Amino acid sequence: MNLKISGHSDDIVCVEGDLTEEFYPSEDQTFFVAVSDGTLLRVSYDGMWNIRVLINGTDTTIVHEPATDEDTNYSDVVTLTSEWDVEWVVGGAGIILK
Repeated sequence: MNLKISGHSDDIVCVEGDLTEEFYPSEDQTFFVAVSDGTLLRVSYDGMWNIRVLINGTDTTIVHEPATDEDTNYSDVVTLTSEWDVEWVVGGAGIILK
């Protein structure tokens, strides 16, 4: 598996790599991205895209590159790699964490 998750503009969460998708979270809404390996990410936008790893998937290496500037590097980038194939990626706002 090779996936890169990042924010684009002020309204798109991009997934690139073995699967490609764009999600459009509602304004000022915390958004979650889940991956078939068990990875769970929280994504929010406050002028810069913030991506936090809530759960690290099974046998997955995660590299987090933080955003540094609102104009030129305005999105965290999270890269997931694993020897396993990714089966699905889902995004949404409705989640309950224990």
